[in-house]
Amino acid sequence: MNKVDFENRVISVQDNLALRDDGSVIAMYEVPASIISSMDVEGKIKFKKELKRYLLV
Repeated sequence: MNKVDFENRVISVQDNLALRDDGSVIAMYEVPASIISSMDVEGKIKFKKELKRYLLV
């Protein structure tokens, strides 16, 4: 069984960006909560469009 590394290793945060100690950058976004029924096809399509709009700002 492999050991999993759960350390955060974030050394700096500015706005929605976090710099890790290995030089990689993580972008953090908050997406509004939404309840989607697996049977609600129109709701799923609407949610996907809204999510795409939030992420492509």
